[in-house]
Amino acid sequence: MKIVGDPIIPSVKQAFETFGNVECVLGRLITREHIRDADILVIRSTTLIGPELLDGTSVRFVANASAGEDHLDLNYLHERGIGVVSASGSNANSVAEYVISALLTLGPSFYQGRTLGVIGIGQVGSRLVTKARALGMEVLENDPPLQRTTGWKNFVDLQTLLAESDIVTCHVPMTTTGSDPTHHLLNDENLKLIPSHGILINTARGGVVDNSALLEALEEKRLAGAILDVFEGEPAVRPDLLRAVTLATPHIAGHSIDGKMAGTRMAYEAVREFLGNGAEWNSENFASFAGGIDITISSDMDIHDALTHVVHTVYDIRDDDCTFRRTWSFVDEERWAAFDQLRSEYPAHREFQIATVQVPPTHLNLVTPLEGLGFQVTVVN
Repeated sequence: MKIVGDPIIPSVKQAFETFGNVECVLGRLITREHIRDADILVIRSTTLIGPELLDGTSVRFVANASAGEDHLDLNYLHERGIGVVSASGSNANSVAEYVISALLTLGPSFYQGRTLGVIGIGQVGSRLVTKARALGMEVLENDPPLQRTTGWKNFVDLQTLLAESDIVTCHVPMTTTGSDPTHHLLNDENLKLIPSHGILINTARGGVVDNSALLEALEEKRLAGAILDVFEGEPAVRPDLLRAVTLATPHIAGHSIDGKMAGTRMAYEAVREFLGNGAEWNSENFASFAGGIDITISSDMDIHDALTHVVHTVYDIRDDDCTFRRTWSFVDEERWAAFDQLRSEYPAHREFQIATVQVPPTHLNLVTPLEGLGFQVTVVN
């Protein structure tokens, strides 16, 4: 059995050799020739799955080790009888924690007593709501499909959320059809509703935000800033947009080792179920998925400094922003290649849940916020 896997997926060769011969090809470079005699594909969001790639191949199953599905032609796969499973929710904590790191980087005036508008209350958005409230933020939630399904009354319409939020963050899939299409959900008209002191964060998909309209809003000072992890036309990101944003990273918000290994595990279990054989997943076989982090809070730290110290010890968004910025002066083709290289060679960090924070008695007021963010907390004398 031949399996073609994207090497950006951690331990893909080690894990899937349980089922057959594994050939690794970078996701954006996979062609029909690579997979003509393949049985299974293990991919992430950079591989466009549809007739252009799969026609004339022997592929029977696609294991998508990422949460998003806008790169999958699901109708085609179903019509052809090709199995497909995605790793829904695998990187949700990682993305939510990326936003928290960004908020703390902006400083206390951007989150203390401020309102966060969360668009999309799915796997990521729901976790972020909890974490933002742990920071003491007011949160407005918008999710029309979920509102219709559940009847929950705590949602607000998009226009209200945009007008009343200090920071707006997007966590919706990228869709172009249906009753709630999200392509260019934040267009010029909707961006104008955000207060001029507002910040926009997008970690969903680049096309959810009209990048041209966003650039215009930033250049005209109609927005105070933007934090982008995703862009229209990746990896061909507009250099003028990069120069205009507050923080930018190359689509790595979900790249914690915990999130990526969860994606590997979910893809592995999907293949195992499809084939009806193979050993159960054992995380102990993967050394990079072990160990924890101990963090100590000094008694002379104020609340913001303590929270920032703890969060940035686990994940500091400024590191990824700085690394990405070094590529911005490259010529187009080199910059585009660097975008993919930064993703494929990303030094994945851990998540809050594996860190234990030692809190002195002088800072007991930090116990609840830290636990709300997902940390383990120990009070020490």
